Formats: sequence, structure tokens, C-alpha cells
Amino acid sequence: MEKGKFLRLPQVLDKIGVKRSTLYSWIQAGQFPPPVQLGARAVGWWAHSVDEWMNSRQTANRR
Repeated sequence: MEKGKFLRLPQVLDKIGVKRSTLYSWIQAGQFPPPVQLGARAVGWWAHSVDEWMNSRQTANRR
């Protein structure tokens, strides 16, 4: 897990295995970390936030 690394949208979608519309629905519902504004037209996610979210989902599924 790299704490200082950003993931762009295609990388996040590939990593979590969902479509863009699903990801943004989860963000609106507070079920996924919101993106960070990187520039006027660019957003990204902290890699560690995505990894933590994935770990929390795995933990929840084991219960």
C-alpha cells in the first residue's frame, strides 16, 4: 500500500471491478471515498483510501 500515490478513475474502476456509474452512486451514498480534485478537470483517489475501502468490504463479507 503506497500512501502518497493517487489512482485515476480508470485505475480505480479496474481495481474494484465496477462501472463508472456504480462508483459514483456509491460516492453519493457515502459508501466509497470521494475523489480528490487534482486540477481543473482531473480527479483522483488516494491509493491507501481505496485499499482501506477494499479491506473493509472483505471484513464485512466475512461476517
